[in-house]
Amino acid sequence: MRRGLSLLCALALALSLSACTTQEPQPTGSVSPEPTPAATLSPAPTVSPSAEPTPTPEPEAPAFSDIQGHWAQTYIEEATRLGLISGTGSDTFSPDQAITRQEMMVLIDRCMDLPDENGLGFSDDGQIAFWALEAAARTTAAGLIQGNNGKLMPNASAS
Repeated sequence: MRRGLSLLCALALALSLSACTTQEPQPTGSVSPEPTPAATLSPAPTVSPSAEPTPTPEPEAPAFSDIQGHWAQTYIEEATRLGLISGTGSDTFSPDQAITRQEMMVLIDRCMDLPDENGLGFSDDGQIAFWALEAAARTTAAGLIQGNNGKLMPNASAS
């Protein structure tokens, strides 16, 4: 599989899952309203006629020097804004680099509210990077990532 396609699949999965999990939870069953404190009157604030509201700036995605004009630039910028990805360096993303299985596990874990369970126990668990250990434990416990012949192969390409 082409490396760029792996990246697109990872970003598309991450963005679509994030959109599902960032919605406010809806209450189920009956909910008893909490008592409202007694209202107090206070003077209305005055606004100067020349005062204009200051727009709240939206956090900007870091500028990666290597994604300008890349076909996945928009996806990369959106995933960065959502806090799903951070790049391979302070100003690089490496958009054509293959994504590893442990990087995919971290993306999936960031998008889903997986229970704190441990699915590890592979013969190559020691190869999992420290920053990916918790995600690897949760995604394997959930059955989202599986090993082969007793190995998880965290550094292999996620194709």
